[in-house]
Amino acid sequence: MTESIYRPSGEGQAVDIGPSKWLIKAASSETAGACDVFEGRVGHLEGPPLHVHKEQMDMFYVVSGRLKVQVGDKILDLGPGDFAGAPAGVPHTYANVEVEPAHVINMMAPGGFSDGLIEVGTWPPGPPPEGEELEAFAKKYRLEIVGPPIPVVLGLVGGPA
Repeated sequence: MTESIYRPSGEGQAVDIGPSKWLIKAASSETAGACDVFEGRVGHLEGPPLHVHKEQMDMFYVVSGRLKVQVGDKILDLGPGDFAGAPAGVPHTYANVEVEPAHVINMMAPGGFSDGLIEVGTWPPGPPPEGEELEAFAKKYRLEIVGPPIPVVLGLVGGPA
């Protein structure tokens, strides 16, 4: 990497995941694989299922709003200025259980998930794919789905039938 990276406010590659809006501020291809940096507006009851990144630390910094972050067995309630990180190999997830969107900076080190975020943005609205399609995605991005999203755990929405 010989070039600096500059993304003004509101700029970056846009990825929509349901009502959640994400910008890729720095992709692993731009950081020589060191990290990915994403800026997101996480919508009400949005967030991924409990998962494990086999090689990456997943970190969350809340700019505004509130975000529930599960790391291992702990469910943390993050507000503006709060930070939480899940080391590689530790189950984690996040969700916005408030009505207003949560403005979040998500960093992953080493990088390698920016293409995965783009791929998730191509999925049709609704629940994520299941079965072989989800298994192929998980294998490709070196992660494992190990449980439901936080809104299901907290009984705010129904779980799988």
